Amino acid sequence: MVLDTVRFVDVEKVYEQLFKLFNVDSDAALSKALGLSASAVRNAKNRNSLPWEGVINGCISSGIDLNEVFTGSAIKVDNNDEEVSASNDTGSLAVTDVLAANKLVVEILDEILANKRLTAERELLIRNKLTPLLLEKVFEYNFNEVMVKTVAEGALYMT
Repeated sequence: MVLDTVRFVDVEKVYEQLFKLFNVDSDAALSKALGLSASAVRNAKNRNSLPWEGVINGCISSGIDLNEVFTGSAIKVDNNDEEVSASNDTGSLAVTDVLAANKLVVEILDEILANKRLTAERELLIRNKLTPLLLEKVFEYNFNEVMVKTVAEGALYMT
Protein backbone atom coordinates (compact mmCIF):
# COMPACT_ATOMS: atom_id res chain seq x y z
CA MET A 1 0.00 0.00 0.00
CA VAL A 2 1.39 3.42 -0.94
CA LEU A 3 1.20 6.20 1.62
CA ASP A 4 0.29 9.59 0.28
CA THR A 5 1.84 12.46 2.17
CA VAL A 6 -0.53 14.74 3.99
CA ARG A 7 -0.55 18.23 2.60
CA PHE A 8 -3.29 19.69 4.79
CA VAL A 9 -5.50 18.54 7.62
CA ASP A 10 -8.72 20.50 8.04
CA VAL A 11 -8.71 20.57 11.84
CA GLU A 12 -12.22 22.00 12.14
CA LYS A 13 -13.62 19.29 9.88
CA VAL A 14 -11.86 16.58 11.91
CA TYR A 15 -13.38 17.98 15.12
CA GLU A 16 -16.83 17.98 13.48
CA GLN A 17 -16.34 14.32 12.58
CA LEU A 18 -15.12 13.45 16.08
CA PHE A 19 -18.14 15.12 17.69
CA LYS A 20 -20.45 13.24 15.30
CA LEU A 21 -18.75 9.83 15.60
CA PHE A 22 -18.49 9.93 19.39
CA ASN A 23 -22.00 11.43 19.64
CA VAL A 24 -20.89 14.29 21.93
CA ASP A 25 -21.56 18.02 21.85
CA SER A 26 -18.84 19.61 23.99
CA ASP A 27 -15.06 19.71 24.26
CA ALA A 28 -15.24 18.19 27.74
CA ALA A 29 -17.38 15.29 26.53
CA LEU A 30 -15.04 14.67 23.59
CA SER A 31 -12.03 14.75 25.92
CA LYS A 32 -13.67 12.11 28.09
CA ALA A 33 -14.56 9.97 25.07
CA LEU A 34 -10.93 10.14 23.90
CA GLY A 35 -9.60 9.34 27.37
CA LEU A 36 -7.99 12.76 27.80
CA SER A 37 -8.04 15.39 30.51
CA ALA A 38 -10.92 17.87 30.46
CA SER A 39 -8.81 20.65 28.99
CA ALA A 40 -6.92 18.60 26.39
CA VAL A 41 -9.33 19.10 23.49
CA ARG A 42 -9.99 22.75 24.34
CA ASN A 43 -6.25 23.53 24.45
CA ALA A 44 -5.59 21.67 21.19
CA LYS A 45 -8.47 23.51 19.47
CA ASN A 46 -7.07 26.84 20.67
CA ARG A 47 -3.77 25.92 18.95
CA ASN A 48 -5.69 24.83 15.81
CA SER A 49 -4.28 21.39 16.43
CA LEU A 50 -5.42 17.89 17.28
CA PRO A 51 -4.58 15.76 20.32
CA TRP A 52 -3.19 13.11 17.94
CA GLU A 53 -2.39 10.37 20.40
CA GLY A 54 -5.77 10.74 22.11
CA VAL A 55 -7.61 10.68 18.78
CA ILE A 56 -5.76 7.57 17.63
CA ASN A 57 -6.14 5.67 20.90
CA GLY A 58 -9.74 6.81 21.47
CA CYS A 59 -10.86 5.77 18.00
CA ILE A 60 -9.10 2.43 18.17
CA SER A 61 -10.57 1.60 21.58
CA SER A 62 -14.06 2.65 20.41
CA GLY A 63 -13.82 0.75 17.12
CA ILE A 64 -14.02 3.92 15.03
CA ASP A 65 -12.28 3.83 11.66
CA LEU A 66 -9.67 6.59 11.53
CA ASN A 67 -10.33 6.98 7.82
CA GLU A 68 -13.84 8.09 8.70
CA VAL A 69 -12.48 10.63 11.18
CA PHE A 70 -10.13 12.23 8.68
CA THR A 71 -11.93 11.70 5.38
CA GLY A 72 -15.58 11.40 6.33
CA SER A 73 -15.87 7.84 5.03
CA ALA A 74 -14.29 4.49 5.71
CA ILE A 75 -11.89 3.06 3.16
CA LYS A 76 -12.79 -0.44 2.07
CA VAL A 77 -9.90 -2.88 2.05
CA ASP A 78 -9.80 -6.36 0.52
CA ASN A 79 -8.10 -9.42 2.03
CA ASN A 80 -4.77 -8.59 0.38
CA ASP A 81 -4.53 -5.30 2.33
CA GLU A 82 -4.74 -3.34 -0.91
CA GLU A 83 -6.88 -0.24 -1.05
CA VAL A 84 -10.06 -0.94 -2.99
CA SER A 85 -11.97 2.30 -2.79
CA ALA A 86 -12.05 5.66 -1.10
CA SER A 87 -14.61 8.37 -1.60
CA ASN A 88 -12.30 11.37 -1.14
CA ASP A 89 -9.33 12.91 -2.91
CA THR A 90 -5.73 11.67 -2.50
CA GLY A 91 -4.73 14.63 -0.32
CA SER A 92 -6.84 13.39 2.58
CA LEU A 93 -5.45 11.75 5.67
CA ALA A 94 -5.75 7.96 5.82
CA VAL A 95 -5.50 5.67 8.82
CA THR A 96 -2.21 4.34 7.49
CA ASP A 97 -0.78 7.87 7.57
CA VAL A 98 -1.74 8.34 11.21
CA LEU A 99 -0.41 4.95 12.25
CA ALA A 100 2.84 5.51 10.33
CA ALA A 101 3.23 8.93 11.98
CA ASN A 102 2.68 7.45 15.43
CA LYS A 103 5.21 4.68 14.72
CA LEU A 104 7.79 7.20 13.52
CA VAL A 105 7.36 9.33 16.65
CA VAL A 106 7.73 6.30 18.95
CA GLU A 107 10.90 5.20 17.11
CA ILE A 108 12.42 8.70 17.31
CA LEU A 109 11.62 9.01 21.01
CA ASP A 110 13.04 5.54 21.69
CA GLU A 111 16.25 6.51 19.92
CA ILE A 112 16.82 9.90 21.53
CA LEU A 113 15.87 8.78 25.05
CA ALA A 114 17.79 5.49 25.00
CA ASN A 115 21.02 6.76 26.56
CA LYS A 116 19.69 9.62 28.70
CA ARG A 117 19.54 7.60 31.95
CA LEU A 118 16.21 9.10 32.96
CA THR A 119 13.94 7.73 35.62
CA ALA A 120 10.91 5.92 34.24
CA GLU A 121 8.63 8.65 35.57
CA ARG A 122 10.69 11.42 33.91
CA GLU A 123 10.90 9.54 30.60
CA LEU A 124 7.13 8.98 30.57
CA LEU A 125 6.54 12.67 31.28
CA ILE A 126 8.85 13.69 28.42
CA ARG A 127 7.21 11.20 26.03
CA ASN A 128 3.74 12.47 26.93
CA LYS A 129 4.78 16.09 26.39
CA LEU A 130 6.71 15.55 23.14
CA THR A 131 4.42 13.08 21.35
CA PRO A 132 1.69 15.59 20.31
CA LEU A 133 4.30 18.10 19.15
CA LEU A 134 6.21 15.50 17.16
CA LEU A 135 3.05 14.10 15.56
CA GLU A 136 2.26 17.57 14.26
CA LYS A 137 5.82 17.94 12.96
CA VAL A 138 5.63 14.58 11.16
CA PHE A 139 2.79 15.93 9.04
CA GLU A 140 4.27 19.41 8.76
CA TYR A 141 7.54 17.99 7.40
CA ASN A 142 5.85 15.28 5.29
CA PHE A 143 7.30 12.35 7.26
CA ASN A 144 10.87 13.67 7.02
CA GLU A 145 12.51 11.69 9.83
CA VAL A 146 15.61 13.90 10.02
CA MET A 147 13.56 17.06 10.52
CA VAL A 148 11.29 15.48 13.13
CA LYS A 149 14.28 14.02 14.99
CA THR A 150 15.93 17.45 14.98
CA VAL A 151 12.80 18.99 16.53
CA ALA A 152 12.70 16.17 19.11
CA GLU A 153 16.34 16.65 20.08
CA GLY A 154 15.87 20.42 20.34
CA ALA A 155 12.80 20.02 22.51
CA LEU A 156 14.56 17.47 24.69
CA TYR A 157 17.53 19.81 25.09
CA MET A 158 15.16 22.57 26.23
CA THR A 159 13.70 20.31 28.93
